[in-house]
Amino acid sequence: MDELERQALLLQLSALKNASRSGVLTVRHGDTSTTFRSLGEIERAIAAMEAELSPPRRRSPRYITQFTKGL
Repeated sequence: MDELERQALLLQLSALKNASRSGVLTVRHGDTSTTFRSLGEIERAIAAMEAELSPPRRRSPRYITQFTKGL
């Protein structure tokens, strides 16, 4: 994702968060207008955008411990 796409996504995310806080179900961003069915749907869209913007999570290394009796 380049910087221009990231900035556009951040602006859309900001508009969604403002709509969520005010309880409005219709969000306008530029020439686009979107009407959501519920605030829960807006919250899911916010979560999806935040996941897309966050850096990928690295998996932590796994270690296998082995024991021997030493007989």
